[in-house]
Amino acid sequence: MTTASVAPSPSSKTNKWRYTAAFTAFAVLSGIAFYGTMSILVPQRLRDLGIENSTAVLGAINSAGSVASIFIALFVGALSDRTASKWGRRTPWIFTGAFVYGICFWSLSRPSSALIIGICYVLALTGLNMVQVPIYALISDRVEEESRATISAAIGGGGVIGQGIGTLIGSLFITNMEVGFVCTGLCALLAGVLAVVIAPREPSSKNMHKDAGKPLWRVVVESLPRR
Repeated sequence: MTTASVAPSPSSKTNKWRYTAAFTAFAVLSGIAFYGTMSILVPQRLRDLGIENSTAVLGAINSAGSVASIFIALFVGALSDRTASKWGRRTPWIFTGAFVYGICFWSLSRPSSALIIGICYVLALTGLNMVQVPIYALISDRVEEESRATISAAIGGGGVIGQGIGTLIGSLFITNMEVGFVCTGLCALLAGVLAVVIAPREPSSKNMHKDAGKPLWRVVVESLPRR
């Protein structure tokens, strides 16, 4: 006696491709924003400001952003796990983070010192992590197991495409940097907004059970990987 395999329902197939399209849009647009800004526009901005050894300064800014991202990602992940709202646990973070990400990347065109550029960059990474961490969590939260490899591949491929397009856009606007920063800021904003709009709506988490009284630091510590 054999068991017949159950074909995926039409709604399941639709959701798979909606998630694939949403996460691909995020990866492409975020790649355009990040690489266009940090590979082309910000280095040129540092040179235009007359900063000595701008390459070393850019390296220091990137290093500070990388270290900050480790802690930002932990806090965002812990907080989004505990978020109770009618829009779900992840959606409010993605939507809010998209605006922080976009506005901070645009604001990189305004500072007149390397220190302020570094601060704006760390704030932009805060917005990026507010989008990126919940989006990756949605894969395990909402996507069927057999579809996760397809969606992960779409994110990886989209990031590569975005890197190339972002470098091209940054190069095109290197002599008109204000417009270039506007373009990359809009891409950063749309990366999160389109991910929310295209993907299936997340169910409400208002009635979600929360660890009452447990401090945030303990939630963060418990979220760290263990051997």
